[in-house]
Amino acid sequence: MLKNNSKSIKLLALSALLNDLGSDAIKPFWPFFVTSIIGAPATILGILDGFGEAISYGIRWPAGWFSDKYKKRKILVWLGYLLAGISRIGYSISSNVSQLFLFKAMDRMGKLRDPPRDALLSSYINKKERGKAFGILTAADNFGAMLAPLFGLLVFSILSYRGLFFVAAFPSLVGSILILYFIKEKNKKLKNIKKVKVKLTGNFKRFVFSTIIFALSWISISFAILYSNEKGIDTIYTPFLLFVYSGGAVIGSYVFGKLSDNIGRKNSLFLSYLLHIITLFAFFSIYEISVSYFIFLILFAICGVVFGSITTLQSAFVIDLIKKERRAEASGIFSTFFGISSFFASSLAGLFWDLFSPQITFGIAGFFGFLGLILFSLLVK
Repeated sequence: MLKNNSKSIKLLALSALLNDLGSDAIKPFWPFFVTSIIGAPATILGILDGFGEAISYGIRWPAGWFSDKYKKRKILVWLGYLLAGISRIGYSISSNVSQLFLFKAMDRMGKLRDPPRDALLSSYINKKERGKAFGILTAADNFGAMLAPLFGLLVFSILSYRGLFFVAAFPSLVGSILILYFIKEKNKKLKNIKKVKVKLTGNFKRFVFSTIIFALSWISISFAILYSNEKGIDTIYTPFLLFVYSGGAVIGSYVFGKLSDNIGRKNSLFLSYLLHIITLFAFFSIYEISVSYFIFLILFAICGVVFGSITTLQSAFVIDLIKKERRAEASGIFSTFFGISSFFASSLAGLFWDLFSPQITFGIAGFFGFLGLILFSLLVK
């Protein structure tokens, strides 16, 4: 099945790679742009990132519903990449926090592409190869993210913040063109949504519930970046931290995706959740001691493995639990609840950062991650 549809899968992967090349090129510089150039405190950074995550995940439910109801996948994927590209041009001309919120909303609304993209990808493959296919897509996504910090550093060294944000728009715009002109959407008819009620099984509901708790630990990577800076790592080295982060994500997405086809989605996701918790408590434990740059490289690499594996496995697991007629909407429902929790996670992280310390921020996140893991292991089959 992968071989028969390899061209479409490769085009989806290439578009994802290009988008992350642009979006992650600005990531190392984003916290400093917000706090230094715009002049906002860490609390605002946390709210801004949390606001973005809430929109990012919240938009996926209606996008999935629309995709299933009108049987449109490709157009939403195209629109998502287009919005992402335009938003970065908006960042480059922003001069205050209000404008950043506006373009952050546009940027993260671009994530409406994800549920229809997952459904489109699943239409090209069978269940036995689903983990591998989602792993390929996420690996390409993260390979673009791995190249992005070096690309961003190169452009930043020449054009500084605003020039970088402007240039970073173009990879996503190219990706949107690839989707529009070269992806072929299958015309196989789906059953009408009015005739077929989505079966939100008890297992799916329990998975969503456990994820709501677990996602309270899903704080923005911006805080790990700020943390490294507080521990004496110069800003100029931040892109290399995100380089190894994205490299870890490439490995995590492909390896865990393929592993899940062999040992099961739940077992693989359990391991990913556990690794996430261990990493959070590792950040918590090093607050009072002197830490070398090498240690941060290791921590960011592990964070990348966690990100790549969890984002791959959650998507594939949701698809497993729901019949094909409503997979896009189910993916959107799951993402919406994940996003709401992520918003609170990053917002609270910024608040704890300002009121207490980075150590408290990572400690609280680790606690919620552990609680979510327990619920996931006990409730989800």
